[in-house]
Amino acid sequence: VIVVLVVVVIGMEIKNNSGTTNESGEKVSTTLTSNDIMRINDVVYSKEEFLNYIKYTLYQNNGDTSVDEEQYADQIANGTSLENLFISDTLNSFYQMKVYGILAEQKNIVLSGDSLTEIDNDYETNKEKITEVGLTKEDYINIAKQKAIVTLITGNPKEYIELPEDVYTGYISQFSGDNLKTYTYREIQVGY
Repeated sequence: VIVVLVVVVIGMEIKNNSGTTNESGEKVSTTLTSNDIMRINDVVYSKEEFLNYIKYTLYQNNGDTSVDEEQYADQIANGTSLENLFISDTLNSFYQMKVYGILAEQKNIVLSGDSLTEIDNDYETNKEKITEVGLTKEDYINIAKQKAIVTLITGNPKEYIELPEDVYTGYISQFSGDNLKTYTYREIQVGY
């Protein structure tokens, strides 16, 4: 399965001819090459890093690459392979992990010593399974830390994520006027 996924991912080429300027005013290339998978802001992520994330996902799923076929019925009917859907799902998860990593960096969110010990112990306990999918200890621990950050933030988003004022006021305006009489307090879930 890994060989097929590697071939499919390597076959995906994303080109982007943009650039940016660093703090010194020098032009810095953020062009994606055939060795890169994506760019978020000015950070380019390599296919190798994504392939390691696929291996991590395979380890977490006990080698299972299945996806919810009901959810993707239209895409399957249009000829999208289950392998490509798995890769797409994994890429979305990889992207989300990197976005949470950026937030963690901006907010100085770090894992507790207990979390780091747990990750290290998990590696030692499952070393054979982890190396069987092709992950090194360093790669496993790096990805596990990033996933733990996602869990930390999503477990208590109000502690780490602050909505921009315009988003907040937009939702509050929905409960103005006559509707205001209906609610003293109202909890709402905001997709952002």
